[in-house]
Amino acid sequence: MPSQHILLPYNGLPREMLALQAACDLAKARRAKLSVVCLVETSLSLSIDAPDIPGVAEANRALDEAEAIAAKRGVRVSASVYPCRDAGHAIVTLCARLGCSHIIMEIGDTLREGTPPLSSDVEHVLANAPCEVWISRIAE
Repeated sequence: MPSQHILLPYNGLPREMLALQAACDLAKARRAKLSVVCLVETSLSLSIDAPDIPGVAEANRALDEAEAIAAKRGVRVSASVYPCRDAGHAIVTLCARLGCSHIIMEIGDTLREGTPPLSSDVEHVLANAPCEVWISRIAE
């Protein structure tokens, strides 16, 4: 079996717990690498390399939590904060750069009447990712 690498975008929201658990279980079962990334979208007025990007401290706390949860499940993760302009594009770019075999994404309760079924980020990932994309949705 070729080397496997799972990418999990994670922001520390309670509804993302199932996706984190699924990613950990898949990584453990397939002896795959697991990269957990917290994407921090920044405005065009702020440099992506700026030292004080709003949201980075919260992102680091979310990643600390993800690492602790993964460790309890017996999985070691590579966790990083990734400032970006567009989350969907960043996920596809990271996936290609890391050579991922899977992306696992939580999409929230997107099936409410009057709202688009999927966000533009999810649609971009589904249309452009060079690997399998698994979607997790928890009804709220």
